[in-house]
Amino acid sequence: MAMTLVIVFIIPAGMCAGLSACALIRLLQLSWGSRSLQAMPDPAGMGLVSAVIAARDEGKTLLACLRSVLQQDCVSQVVFVDDHSTDNTLGLAQEVARSEPRLLVMSAPPLPEDWVGKSHALHHAAPYVTSPYVLFTDADVLMRPGTVASTVRLMEQEGLDHLSGYFRLICGRASEAICAPVLAVSAGIVHLAEASTSACGIGAFNMLKTDFYRQMGGHEAIRSAIVDDVLLAQHAKAHGARSRFLDLSACIEVRLFEGLEGFVRKVRRATVPYMAARRLLLLASSIAVMALACSMGLAPLVAGMSIFDAGRSMPAEALLGTWGLGYALGLGCVYRVRSYHNGNLAWGFLYPFAVALFGWAVASGAVSSLLRRELLWRGRGYALPGNGA
Repeated sequence: MAMTLVIVFIIPAGMCAGLSACALIRLLQLSWGSRSLQAMPDPAGMGLVSAVIAARDEGKTLLACLRSVLQQDCVSQVVFVDDHSTDNTLGLAQEVARSEPRLLVMSAPPLPEDWVGKSHALHHAAPYVTSPYVLFTDADVLMRPGTVASTVRLMEQEGLDHLSGYFRLICGRASEAICAPVLAVSAGIVHLAEASTSACGIGAFNMLKTDFYRQMGGHEAIRSAIVDDVLLAQHAKAHGARSRFLDLSACIEVRLFEGLEGFVRKVRRATVPYMAARRLLLLASSIAVMALACSMGLAPLVAGMSIFDAGRSMPAEALLGTWGLGYALGLGCVYRVRSYHNGNLAWGFLYPFAVALFGWAVASGAVSSLLRRELLWRGRGYALPGNGA
């Protein structure tokens, strides 16, 4: 019986090795030549950028975010829009505004039926922008001094209309340090692939020329998009924008999720754009990912049981070898993204657990879409894509 299990487990172990190799090669291929930007202050650039922040129930992170944005050399104005928060978010912003003349605080009007909350709030704030560049950022973002100045300098040097980039994940718990590498690998592959074929944007840092943003109609064309950041970049590209997607991990930090539950919610939301036409494919592939990740955890145990029961054998040794190769290649992916999070690298050895959880998050999102359930996000329910299969 043990020998039969060994033979059965060799196949998924081999598939894990192949998938890990493909992921590592693709990650290296896409990131090869990717430009990393360093934050460099530039007092001469004062007055070039208006930062726009829309927030809903972000009281825990808002003050640190506002401090980091207001210390930027190039930021002459911060337009803050409260998106009907139920906590002290609005009050905190108003308190800062009393002693900071650059901060303009407002509340978003009632949300129309065909709009998503964040896009509606950002679109409402856009007419108040007075600078040549507009930076859309989130209320949980921390920027190093000189971040905005460096990006403006690059945009002017290369004549860019849009600039965005990925950031460094902040891990506050061991569970987050386990999951962060998997999220960094998957997001890195997807974002870099989109940037190489079209354009990509990140909610933490989406900068555009103000005139160009207004000419393309602002957020109105993507008003119903749950994941607005990527679509804003692609909408700009469709209107002829010259766009760049950079490595901003040395400049920007974000605690993107809290704990395992936050990780699942974040993954589910990130997969929403792919639900409309690929739900069954996502469901099948995510189930396969969960099964393969579980097999990675069980394979050494199965091989050990076989050796203990029947002594050393070629199938058992082949299973251990195949598992070791797949696990090592997966660790290669984890190591490759080590600079994109602050978690202890030792927790990365548990990455098969995070991969299984990632698969479960995608699968549950696909099932919810098939059943026409809503995605709950920031206290609101949004209909998931329901066309196609």
